[in-house]
Amino acid sequence: MKALLRRIIAPFLKVKTFLQPYLKRFSRWLRHFEPEKHTRTGSVRGLLFMLLFMAGYTGWHRLKWGYGRVLDLTIAIVFSVVVALIASLLIYLFIGLIKKVHRRFISIIVGLIISMIVTTGIDSGPFLMIPLGFLLCGAFVGGALSVMLHADFHQTTWLKKTMISLLLVLSVGAVGSFIFWFQQRGDQEKVMKIDLSEMPEFPSLELPDPSAVGSFPVKTLTYGHGDDRRSEFGENADLITPTVNGRPFIGKLKGWKGKLRNRFWGFDRSELPLNGRVWYPEGEGPFPLVLIVHGNHSMREFSDPGYAYLGEFLASKGYIMVSVDQNFINGDWTKNYGKENDARGWLLLEHLKIWEDWNQQTNKPFFQKVDMDNISLMGHSRGGEAVCVAAAFNDLDYYPDDARVEFDYHFNIRSIVSIAQVDGQYLPTFQPTPLKDINFLLLHGSHDADVSSFSGDKQYKRIAFTNDEYYFKTSLYIYRANHGQFNTIWGDTDSGPPYGNLLNRAELISGEDQRTIGRVYIGAFLDLTLKGQKEYLPVFKDYRYAKNWLPDTYYINRFADSQTNYLCDFEEDIDLETIGMKGGKATAANFANWKEKDIANRSGKSRRLNQALYFGWEYKLPEKDSSIQDSLIQEIPKDSLYIQDTAYYQLELPVDWSDQLNLDSFDLLTFAVAKVDAKPSQPIRLDKTDKELEENEKEKKDKKEDEAKKGKGEKDEERGANADSKDQEKKKGKKGKKNIKPLSFSIILEDRSGEVVRLSLADYSAVMPPFKAKFTRVKPFEKRYSKSSEPILQTFSIPLADIQKDHPGFDMRQVRTIRFQFDQAKSGVIYLDEIGFRRASF
Repeated sequence: MKALLRRIIAPFLKVKTFLQPYLKRFSRWLRHFEPEKHTRTGSVRGLLFMLLFMAGYTGWHRLKWGYGRVLDLTIAIVFSVVVALIASLLIYLFIGLIKKVHRRFISIIVGLIISMIVTTGIDSGPFLMIPLGFLLCGAFVGGALSVMLHADFHQTTWLKKTMISLLLVLSVGAVGSFIFWFQQRGDQEKVMKIDLSEMPEFPSLELPDPSAVGSFPVKTLTYGHGDDRRSEFGENADLITPTVNGRPFIGKLKGWKGKLRNRFWGFDRSELPLNGRVWYPEGEGPFPLVLIVHGNHSMREFSDPGYAYLGEFLASKGYIMVSVDQNFINGDWTKNYGKENDARGWLLLEHLKIWEDWNQQTNKPFFQKVDMDNISLMGHSRGGEAVCVAAAFNDLDYYPDDARVEFDYHFNIRSIVSIAQVDGQYLPTFQPTPLKDINFLLLHGSHDADVSSFSGDKQYKRIAFTNDEYYFKTSLYIYRANHGQFNTIWGDTDSGPPYGNLLNRAELISGEDQRTIGRVYIGAFLDLTLKGQKEYLPVFKDYRYAKNWLPDTYYINRFADSQTNYLCDFEEDIDLETIGMKGGKATAANFANWKEKDIANRSGKSRRLNQALYFGWEYKLPEKDSSIQDSLIQEIPKDSLYIQDTAYYQLELPVDWSDQLNLDSFDLLTFAVAKVDAKPSQPIRLDKTDKELEENEKEKKDKKEDEAKKGKGEKDEERGANADSKDQEKKKGKKGKKNIKPLSFSIILEDRSGEVVRLSLADYSAVMPPFKAKFTRVKPFEKRYSKSSEPILQTFSIPLADIQKDHPGFDMRQVRTIRFQFDQAKSGVIYLDEIGFRRASF
C-alpha cells in the first residue's frame, strides 16, 4: 500500500520541485509591493474616513434624536466612533490571546466593519458586499496617498509609481462612480405598454371633478396633552387632551433599549397621548368628521404631517379632517412594541370620544360643528388595518382578547378608506378581523415595495353586508404607484436608507399624480358615503367613468355591493362540479388547468383567503393559414368557427336559482377575472413511463435543433435584409416594445327554451394583463419580492338590458347555463370568481 501511495504522489512531488524556484522568484517580486507601516496606517485612515462618511449618511436617517440635522449627524458620527473603539479593543484583546502578529491592524479593520453594520443596520449578505467594497476602496485610497506623500516615494521604481497612481485613480473613480450610481433613480426598461385601442368607447361622468378644491376657507389647529417633545402637541397645542392607558393593548418595553425609547418620548405605554392635526372649514356646520392615521415608519421621522395635502383638500370641501399622531408606537432602532395594531385602532376610537365631547361643550371651538352621524376613518399601511380594527371594536362591548377591558363606543362610522393596507398584523382571538355593514375603499399600488402583496384584498373579501341598508366595497389597483407617495413625508423610497436608494424609483408615477388619484377616489368616496352624493357611485364600479380626472396609467378595480348575489364564489367545498347552489353543476372541457384554489400572495407562500376557479387553456394553431396563426386568434370572429374545440367553463343552474338567491329583480350579470402570469399545464400522460416521456422530450429537442439549423440560412438572410430597420428599433429603445393586448373571451347564455345569447367581453371591457414591477436596481435584491406580478381580480358587469334589446325573446329568469368560452386567445391562465347578478343601484 505504501509503495502504491509513493507512486501516486511521485508525479506531484516532481511538479513541486520544478515549480519551487519560480515560486520563490515570484514571492521575492511580490515583496516589493508589500505595504509598509505608513501605507498600512494610511489604509486604516481611509477606512475610518469612509466609515464616518457612511455613518453620517445612514446614521442621520436611523439615529434620529429630533435635535436637528447637525446635532443628529454629530451624534451618529460619535456613536460610530465609540462602537468602533469598543469593538476594536475587544478584538485586539481576543487576537492577542491567539496570535500577536498584526493584531492592532486586524482589530481596527474588523472593529470598523462591526461599527458599520451596527450603525447602518445592514442585515443582508448581498448588500453587505457594497459597503465592504466601499471601505476597501477607502483603504486603497488611504494607502496610496500615504505612499505618494511619503518622503521616499520619488526614489521608488517607475513601475511601483505607476501601479500606485493607477490604484489611486481607480479607487477614487470607483467611489465616485458608486456615489453617482447610488443617487440614481433607476430605469424604465420594464415599463409595460398595454394596447387599449380596441377597448370600447366609455362615457365619462358629467359631474364636478371630486379632486377639485372646494369653496370653504380652511383653518387649522393642533391638539395634544400639552407636555410633548413636539411643540405643536406640547406647549403650542391649541386644545389640551388627556392621556390614555394602553397597557392592555401593547406590551411593556424592557431593557436599556426600552428605557432609551421611553426617555425619547417622555412617557411609556400607560400615558399614551391623544395628539392630532386638524384642518376644518370656516362655517357653521355641522361638518362630517374624517380621521386619518399613518402606518409604521421611523418614529423619529414624524409621519402625521404627510397628509396635509388631504387635510387642506377635504376641509375646503366641507369636512373636518384630523391627522392622528401615532408616531410614539412606531418602529425604531432602540425597541419596538411589536404587534400593536389593536392599539392603533383603539386609539382612534379614543380620539372620537374627545370629538364627541368637544361637539357638546360650549367653550370649545367645535361646539355643534361636528356631524357625529357621519364619520369616516382612513388609514395608510398599518394604519389601513388599524381603521378596520377600530371599526370592528366600535361594535363590541368588550375587548376580544380580554373581557376585563370594556368598550363603549358605538359611533356612526359610515365608511373606511384603506391605503396600501397590511392585514393580519393583529388577529383578534387569533382570526382575521371581520367587518360588516360598512362602506369600504381600498387603494394599492403595483410597485409597492413595502407592502408588496395586495394584502388589503383579504380584508375586502371579509366584508359582509347583512341588513337592508345599501353598502358597497371597492378596490383600485394602480399601475406604477408605490407605498410612500400617498404620504409626502415618506415619499418615493419605500425602504429606509441605504436600501431605499436601491429601489427602481424611475418606474414610479410622480408623487403628485399618485396623490391626485387619492384625491379623486377619496373625494368621491366621502362625498358619496358621508354626504349622500350617489351620482359618484359609477366611479367605483368602473374606473373608466373617472378617466377625465385620473392621471394616465393603468388601473384594475373590483366592486361588490349589498345588492350583489353570487351564484358561485368557489368557497363552498372541494368538489369541482358543485357551485354552491342546490341542484347546480359546473362542467368544463378542453382545458389545460381546472381546479379551485386560493389566490395566493405575490410569493405564493401565504394565502389571500379567497378561493377562486383556476383555469388554463392552450391551442395549437393550424399551420395552413399563417395569417390566422400570426393573429394569435385575436382577430377570429366571435363565433370562433375556425377552431372547433375551444375551452370553456360552464355553470348549469337549477330551475329555482332565482328563488334560492331571493332575487325579485336583477339588472346586471357580474363576475371577476384575474389574468395570471403563468403558462398552461401540459397534459398528464398516464399511458407512458417517466423514461418514455424523457425520450420523447429528447426527440422533440433534437427535432427543434435540426429545424433551427435548417432554417438558419433563411433567418440570417432575413436578418441581413432587415438589419437597418432593427437597428432603428433598438435606437428607439422602449418605443420598439410590442404592446400587450388585454384578454377577452365569450359569454354564452342559454335559457330553458333553448334560445342562446352570445356576448363578447371585448364589447364591454377586457381583462388587464398582470401589472409587472421591477422593484430594485440590483438583481439579487429583486428575489426578496419573489414574482414581478400577482393576480388581481377585476370586476365586470354586463347590463342585461343589452341582451333584452337584441334578444327580446330571451328569458333571463329562465337561464339554464352560463358558459365562459375562451375563444379569443390561443392560450391563457386566469382566476374566475364571484359569478352572480346585481340589481341596479339607486
